Amino acid sequence: MISNSDKIHEVFRVDNEGGNKEIYFLYNQYQWSMLFDQEDSQYYLYYYKQPLGPSQVRGGVDWKEVDFILYKSSDFVGREAAASFRDLYLLISEKVLGIDKVLDDILSESDDVPL
Repeated sequence: MISNSDKIHEVFRVDNEGGNKEIYFLYNQYQWSMLFDQEDSQYYLYYYKQPLGPSQVRGGVDWKEVDFILYKSSDFVGREAAASFRDLYLLISEKVLGIDKVLDDILSESDDVPL
């Protein structure tokens, strides 16, 4: 997903009950969400069988009816796996704020303009 970040779209963030910010996004047509839990310093990546839109998630979802699978950063061994979870979370966090477009805009300016 990181190497094909242009396929990530429809990104939105929701504050969940635990105070963590969960970020929902589509990768191609597939629904995912991700959060970082500060209490256990762990990333959680969810895949959902059916797409969930912002109004659904914010308006209340009966989670008992939602089919999903969970991947935790602790399930994978090694620093590279942890770094990949962190990098993906940073990438989608930036997309929530539109930083990717801001940086593209800045970098597309004339070479004469210093950063």
